[in-house]
Amino acid sequence: MTTATKTRPRKAPATAAADTDEAAELRHYSIEQVCELLGVSKRWLAGRVAARTVRCTFIAGQTRFTAAHIRELSAAGEIDPAAIGRQRSA
Repeated sequence: MTTATKTRPRKAPATAAADTDEAAELRHYSIEQVCELLGVSKRWLAGRVAARTVRCTFIAGQTRFTAAHIRELSAAGEIDPAAIGRQRSA
């Protein structure tokens, strides 16, 4: 017996990668997920959101963060040791 099976057409690798990037760009993370990623408390992040000192998005009344928002939060605390090293007098 032969059964006909429907197969989906495969996407070209470049198109599949583009779709994955687009989906990742549209993904939003909850406060809990961001706290776990960054290793901060929910209270700390919720306080920053309430004070409007961090970028976020509100969807249906819920606070959400994109990957770009998370990268900004992470970069905001970055310190360049060369820039803040001891000043040597000449």
